[in-house]
Amino acid sequence: MDDKLKYFLYAAETLNFSKTAEHFFISATAVSKSINKLEDTVGVLLFNRHHNSIELTPAGKAFYENAKFVASDYKTAIESARQVDVHVQPKITIGFSSLYEARIIVPILNHYKQNNNGTIFEYTHRSIEQLHQGLADGNIDLAYSFGMMQDQENVTNTLLLASDYTIGISKYNNLATANSLNVQELDNLACGYYSQYNSVSAKNWLDQQAKRAGINNLHYIQFETLETLLSSVANNQCFAFFPDLFSNSHLFPDIVFLPNNNPFSSYQLVQSSLNNINNNVAKIANFVDKNFH
Repeated sequence: MDDKLKYFLYAAETLNFSKTAEHFFISATAVSKSINKLEDTVGVLLFNRHHNSIELTPAGKAFYENAKFVASDYKTAIESARQVDVHVQPKITIGFSSLYEARIIVPILNHYKQNNNGTIFEYTHRSIEQLHQGLADGNIDLAYSFGMMQDQENVTNTLLLASDYTIGISKYNNLATANSLNVQELDNLACGYYSQYNSVSAKNWLDQQAKRAGINNLHYIQFETLETLLSSVANNQCFAFFPDLFSNSHLFPDIVFLPNNNPFSSYQLVQSSLNNINNNVAKIANFVDKNFH
């Protein structure tokens, strides 16, 4: 992997050129020059430099979200080559679009491993768009997401679960005392959603379904982790839609879950794979499908 990219990734995670230099046993000047060259190559400024600190620019954040997977795929490629060379069973790479899918699927994969001891699973969290690309590039074997993957003729989608959405709202919100909510009560409120920085699919899907349910004027706030979304809902900064199968999980004691009086499009848990997958991956996909319930 290119040194400039390695330095960038470490600096993006630490927000410190000096720590990056210490980690790679080079000078801070060398780190700065390498990142300057990377910025020249990309054609945009990746970091804002201040007197005693640095921060990612919006373009830098977008670049980081994709570049970190380049590094991950590079490591995966090396490991795969080594495994083939020593005739070791290769890893099966599983991609998730959110914690919701991981929470449901991982126990089933653990059940599979009990009867197939040689299987090694490697997990990655990516946006819907990146799952699409990961399947096409062969870096992901099976993908689990909240919606069907469109416009890919060579992809097989299997619907594993459909679940209604419920409204998560802070117990300190005046609406929290109701038994259910009318969708009109949500108009003009802040609606949080969980999605990776560079993904637009989650917001577009949510906005489309909300409008179908009669909610026309939401103010969307994106959160890159489920933890920050839950914290903001609990703190009454926004509300959010959650699959109702998680409404009894006590994610946060200060969040209450309420149904709405108008039906809201179902959460869909979808398994996706290429049509021409190898027998081992096909065996796992069939196992998940048959043992899901």
